[in-house]
Amino acid sequence: MCPPNHFEVRDVKNFFMEGHVGTTNKALAMEQWQKLHRLMKALGFHIDLIDPVPGLEDMTFSANSGIVWQEPGQNRYFLSSNMVHRNRQRELPYYKKWFSENEYCARHLSKKEF
Repeated sequence: MCPPNHFEVRDVKNFFMEGHVGTTNKALAMEQWQKLHRLMKALGFHIDLIDPVPGLEDMTFSANSGIVWQEPGQNRYFLSSNMVHRNRQRELPYYKKWFSENEYCARHLSKKEF
């Protein structure tokens, strides 16, 4: 998970963002994130945190960063997303670095490799 320290709606990337540019309630976003984090921990989930990066306002949506899996008795893997928006693409090196440093085989497939 990535705390929403820098979260804000700067532009419209999907229909959920329509009408919300510049209206982010940062305190509410943090409160909601903390509640989700606490609930997941209380339910027994193992949660790792990645540090938020200034200027990457959507990094808190970490589920969009890629796919994680582990085969029984095998290495752990991270396959990063092909983000459409340039500012979302800028998040990917930070996720790839985090996963690599945490013993995952981190890979990115370009659209040409599909």
